Amino acid sequence: FKPARAKFVRFATFETTNLEPCLDELEVFTAGPDPRNVALAAGGAKAAASGTYPGAADIHSLPFVNDGRYGNGRSWISNRTGRGWVELELPEPVTIDRVSWSRDRDGKFTDRLPTRYRIDVSLDRESW
Repeated sequence: FKPARAKFVRFATFETTNLEPCLDELEVFTAGPDPRNVALAAGGAKAAASGTYPGAADIHSLPFVNDGRYGNGRSWISNRTGRGWVELELPEPVTIDRVSWSRDRDGKFTDRLPTRYRIDVSLDRESW
């Protein structure tokens, strides 16, 4: 997309193939010739969510959505069927031009795939 300044990125799911939406990684890349993923928790990005699937924190937990690792065994699942959102607060405002997400980048699972979703970027939470 056209480069935009952002401090917050939200992935909101409105429909899935079935069950609760699941993301194994949400990545946000800076614009320019040397893009870098500024969504990583190790780099200071903070994740928030509408809710998290109960009872499976060992494999489906919010911190897994931006830990830099892929696969169903390190993913976030919403606590609402077909709906839910994940928001990343970046360490500082930065110009971005790409958001990448995956359900299960290892390709072992096809359920819980977001099929209707929106990605928003903002400099402040009040702009949603």
